[in-house]
Amino acid sequence: MRRALGLERRPAPAQSIDSHSHPRHRHRFVKDGEVPVVMVQSHADPSAAPRPDPATQLLAEERAARERSERALAAAQATIRDLQTKLAHVTLARDEAAAALQTMTEERLAAERAAAAAAPPAPAPRRRGRPPKHQAVEGTAAPPRRSTSLDKPVQWWRRGWRESLAD
Repeated sequence: MRRALGLERRPAPAQSIDSHSHPRHRHRFVKDGEVPVVMVQSHADPSAAPRPDPATQLLAEERAARERSERALAAAQATIRDLQTKLAHVTLARDEAAAALQTMTEERLAAERAAAAAAPPAPAPRRRGRPPKHQAVEGTAAPPRRSTSLDKPVQWWRRGWRESLAD
C-alpha cells in the first residue's frame, strides 16, 4: 500500500546519459511581426491573373444559385411555420370564445327560467280597442254566446255563398 502511494523511501534510479538527456526545446508560437511575409506570385496586373476555366466558373455559379434557393426555401418554410402557429392560436381563441359564449347563454337561460319560476304569473296583456261586453266575475260563469252566421266558415267556392251570409 505504501509503495502504491509512493510513500516508500527508495533511492531514485540513476539517469542514463544518452541523446535524450539534454533539456528539451520548448515550442513557442510565432507572434505577429516576427516572421517576414514574402509574396511568391504577385498579380498586380488584373489581365495577367489566371482565368478560371468555363466549367469551374459554371460550377461556382450553380453552387451560388443553389445556396440562394436553399436560403429562400428555409425562409419560406419559416414563414409557413409562423403562419401555422398564428392560425393555431387564432383557432384556439375562437374555440374558447365559442365555448364561453355557449356557457354564458346557458347560464342566462337558466337564470331566466329560475326567475320565471319564482315570479308570480304576469297578467294577460290587455287588448286594445273595445272592452269585452261580458266579463265573468270570479265564481260566476260567463253568459252563453249567441251563434251567428259569421261563426261558420265562408265557402266561397260554392254557388250561393252570398246568400248564406244573409241568414
